[in-house]
Amino acid sequence: MRKYSLLFSLLALILLFSGCSVEEPVTEPTGASVFGDFTATDLNGNAVDQEIFKERKLTMVNIWATFCGPCINEMPELGQLAEEYGEDLQIIGIVVDAADQNGNVLPQQKADALEIVKNTGASYTHLLPSKDLNDAYLSGVQSVPTTLFVDENGCLVGASLVGARNKAQWKSIVDSLLEQVK
Repeated sequence: MRKYSLLFSLLALILLFSGCSVEEPVTEPTGASVFGDFTATDLNGNAVDQEIFKERKLTMVNIWATFCGPCINEMPELGQLAEEYGEDLQIIGIVVDAADQNGNVLPQQKADALEIVKNTGASYTHLLPSKDLNDAYLSGVQSVPTTLFVDENGCLVGASLVGARNKAQWKSIVDSLLEQVK
């Protein structure tokens, strides 16, 4: 019995970490706000709602976790992209493991997320997952990083993407999507 438990645990870990590097698009319906009406807080305790998307024509939403190496590795370049695109693009991170499914903040994961953001220079907004966000979208996320792009109404632009990418790959994707929303 103990062998099976160990085998199951090992298999679960392999599946968990293999999700961090898959690079395939995920298709989803378009035309409706992906996150619906939501309220959440960012890592600094500021209240945020769906109006955050109105700030730019295109928002990149990067769903990441504190345990995910590929997520953390791409964050410095995402921080650079946020600065380079200025008014054309905003990047928002959602730290999917910093709160439970009911939106209760997990203090250690939040502290880890703050440290990661500081160390990577990814100074764009990072949200804590609220119950609203979990119910609307995050509960269906199976791998991290998962990145999607939304317009000023929160509607999906293009397809959701699973897996990390380098700066050049993200620039190519962003440039193409910016053409679609102009």
